[in-house]
Amino acid sequence: MKKYIEKNTITTILLISLFSLSSISIAEKHKGPDFEKLARQLELTAQQQSDFIAVMTSNRDKRKAFMQKQREAQKIQMQQYHQQTLTDLSAFMNDDQLAKFEQRVEERKEKYKAMHEQKREERRENKKT
Repeated sequence: MKKYIEKNTITTILLISLFSLSSISIAEKHKGPDFEKLARQLELTAQQQSDFIAVMTSNRDKRKAFMQKQREAQKIQMQQYHQQTLTDLSAFMNDDQLAKFEQRVEERKEKYKAMHEQKREERRENKKT
């Protein structure tokens, strides 16, 4: 009985440790490149490491800001295209037809969002294993 309890205790401790390490590993994957580690691998001097990390961090932040602006500009442009489409369609479609069209567009958006979310969830599950 005592050996059984010891085995279970050891197994439990090992599983908890393994789970904790895998959680840390997953979290580390999402924080971006480790500039300090890269600087060490490049065998830079202390001053070079400091300069390297400053340059890499600054440029990463600039790229992130640029990409955010691009996404916002793209969203605005897509909204303008959609509005132009509605204006063009209104030249030959009646209000009921336009309303049905808008409804289909919204249904399609919802379907896309659901599909996208499902794929995102599948990727999360695959990363856990």
